[in-house]
Amino acid sequence: MTSIDLSRPLDNAGAPVARLTIREPDIGALIAVENINGEMARLAALIAHLNDVPVKVVHQMRPSDFDKVVAALLAAGGNDTPAVDGATQPA
Repeated sequence: MTSIDLSRPLDNAGAPVARLTIREPDIGALIAVENINGEMARLAALIAHLNDVPVKVVHQMRPSDFDKVVAALLAAGGNDTPAVDGATQPA
């Protein structure tokens, strides 16, 4: 599990979210986002799912923070992390 400090807190119904925690997604998390169109939209939904926040909270993230969180997400699964399109990321 990895925690990412955000450069700007996100607003979750008035509660600031300054840090996101990334862990290897389980099959349930991957199933929850498999029918979402668009790579960024699917990644945002997965990040939201893993952090128990609405996806609209993740939508507030700056691109530089999004890139850091996605990199941590891909690293969390090692060599077997499922890519957004269902392929496996190379080592």
